[in-house]
Amino acid sequence: MHFFGSFANPLIMPNSPTERAAATPLWRTGILLQVMLVIWVVLLTRMANRPELGGWALLVLLLSFVPYLFAVAHASRLPPQVVVLGIVLFAIFFRLTALFAPAVLSHDVVRSLWEGRAQTFGCNPYLVTPASPKAGRLAPELLSQIAAPDMPATAPPLAEMMFRATAVVWPHGPGFLKLVFAGLDLAVVWVLIRLLRLRTLSESSVLIYAWNPLVVMESSTNGHWAPLGAFLALVTIYLATPAARKRWAGSFEQAVASLSLGGALIAHYLALPLALLMARQIKMRFWFFTALVLGVFWLPFHDAGWQLFDGVIRLGANERFHHNCLLFDGIAWLATAAGFGPACRCEWLGVGAPLLAVAGAWLLLFAVLLALRTDPLRALYWLGAAWLLLSPVVEPWHVAWLVPFLCFFNNTGWLLLSASVLLSYVPRLVELQTGVRVESLGLRLAEYLPALALMAWSALAPYVVPALKHEVKRGKM
Repeated sequence: MHFFGSFANPLIMPNSPTERAAATPLWRTGILLQVMLVIWVVLLTRMANRPELGGWALLVLLLSFVPYLFAVAHASRLPPQVVVLGIVLFAIFFRLTALFAPAVLSHDVVRSLWEGRAQTFGCNPYLVTPASPKAGRLAPELLSQIAAPDMPATAPPLAEMMFRATAVVWPHGPGFLKLVFAGLDLAVVWVLIRLLRLRTLSESSVLIYAWNPLVVMESSTNGHWAPLGAFLALVTIYLATPAARKRWAGSFEQAVASLSLGGALIAHYLALPLALLMARQIKMRFWFFTALVLGVFWLPFHDAGWQLFDGVIRLGANERFHHNCLLFDGIAWLATAAGFGPACRCEWLGVGAPLLAVAGAWLLLFAVLLALRTDPLRALYWLGAAWLLLSPVVEPWHVAWLVPFLCFFNNTGWLLLSASVLLSYVPRLVELQTGVRVESLGLRLAEYLPALALMAWSALAPYVVPALKHEVKRGKM
């Protein structure tokens, strides 16, 4: 597979006037998208003095999906050798531009920096929170910007170690942390090109991820660690994919895939299903490397014990932290109507019934995918999509995790949700202007319903359209 071989082969410029003419509309679209991102950055930068500009900034970001969707459609009609270099170059410029925008829509990057700083003082972020009495001396200039200061760390250990490493290099602000995750985001673009080529799919489909405004914003502006887990998960799938006419990948590829798998499992919780999905593609003797990686990155936080997962559990179990969910709220309403609400005699069941229903549905899907021996890439896509639709907490950067899979399984509904999920930032912008945070059911319906309708149509279209064509043909006859 030559994973570590030359990456320059597919990145060539159009070599004929015809090819250049065919690619010109795509490059013009990229320039338009770049201009819109610059305007968005300028508006966010000026929000410190004029909070009302936040609404205009969000509108510009939403409108940037118009040229993006045009680019997705146009790139699919061009040969990869004509466009891949330009796609990658524009992806770099987009992320460099977004680095200059302040993280006003999400303060998670400030929380990540605080947790990195706390580790340099010898504190375990799974045990010490920003609200802890001993935390007063730990980066006090950051405390006022941290949401839910009583919440312990929710990031997995590998992400926490990256927070610590970046805090050691540059502890004075989140800029370096954002730069690191922007670089990891470009690494995801790289491995997507390799994986698309391996699966004999058009490499130009990488534009779906590389130019997506939500992905650019969440990695380069808001500094979320999703690209870390996505990169390691995709590398694992790539290296462990058997070559043609072989049952197993080579020994070296399996060893590195096992190392990468361990990193993915301890970098992003949505990558956990890979532990079972890759069981048929990595031989048993190589799983030692996975265990080794898990042990190495768990060891610095071993004194937390099971409290390692306390933040994630509280995030799902405490209604105070539930955010931007639609289907989960519907399940909770049905549970209350059935007598399993907060006033239920069994208090734990009253609170946990919706969570049990969601977890049960997700585990059932997981079991079905395992039984059907579903391709790991497709299975991880289905499991991630199901969890995002059913989860009690849906942040925009959670949706960004799923965008790499759309390069292989194009779904217009999820593409639309990657744009409409930005509406979840409206309450945050209103809070910045008025000091009051108000959630709106109408806004959430506008965010989800069109996307869910398109998801349903994408699933049914392969069956409905041929049937309609057959009926029309019979009518003409």
